[in-house]
Amino acid sequence: MAVGSESSSRAEPRYGPRVSIREAGPRDAESLIGLMHRAFEEDPLVSWLTRGRDRAREHYASFVVSKMSLPHDASWIDDAGRAAALWIPPGGRTSSLGEQLRLLPTIARVVGWRRLGEVARFSERLERDRPAEYWYLALLATEADLRGCGLGRAVMGPGLARAAEIPAVLETSAARNLHFYEGLGFRVTREVQIDAGPIVWTMQRG
Repeated sequence: MAVGSESSSRAEPRYGPRVSIREAGPRDAESLIGLMHRAFEEDPLVSWLTRGRDRAREHYASFVVSKMSLPHDASWIDDAGRAAALWIPPGGRTSSLGEQLRLLPTIARVVGWRRLGEVARFSERLERDRPAEYWYLALLATEADLRGCGLGRAVMGPGLARAAEIPAVLETSAARNLHFYEGLGFRVTREVQIDAGPIVWTMQRG
């Protein structure tokens, strides 16, 4: 599971006229990991997953960027690396049993070995009743001092265009994000309360 993080502002873009959005590639991995690591420092779900540990949050960002998103050529970043949207295309989250087993040590560095079962059960609750095919927004982040400037909307554009024909799905645990995503056509489809943890909203577009 992964989450989006952005401001709910509807303000006109204020990031300057020269901004351009391009597809992210392997050469962007380091900057993407750094961006996501900073952006999700106070995110409720990421804090729960990582037990509030800085190193575990770095492992989380690296896992989503390098293992889940970049291999699918469906991530976009602005030209200065200030905002990025990481998507997974339909079928991209399905992996063989062997691949799942190989990923266990990486996932354990994020959540801890003792919590693997707990996190797996929570993930299963989130994924109930999903569409047969869907685009998945793994992570959306903007540098903190630029939130509300329109960069988040800009980097979301290419992924939303690709997902025009089938549903798009995301999760967020920050209530302030709901208005932002609703402005992009998403609606809440599920609300899950984690025991001794945050509320997580699943949202769908299309």
